[in-house]
Amino acid sequence: MAFPNPFNNTVAIKYALYENTTVVFEFMDILGRTILKTNTGHQEQGINEFNWNGKDAKGNEVPSGVYFYRIRAGNQTVENKIIKQ
Repeated sequence: MAFPNPFNNTVAIKYALYENTTVVFEFMDILGRTILKTNTGHQEQGINEFNWNGKDAKGNEVPSGVYFYRIRAGNQTVENKIIKQ
């Protein structure tokens, strides 16, 4: 779950892990191009949170629009949509 959505500067993404595992976040633009991929490292089981500052891999602020994020944790993958104002 992403909050707030739509967001201006930063969006918080909460997610549940059913085991201790490594988590990878990938953010894509509306065309499916990866703009940021980050390995958050080993995470503990339970509710976790990742804050995205709306910047791409080069540190540039992304323009307003629709984006998708993918969370990979162990053998689980979750995808969702967020909107930057």
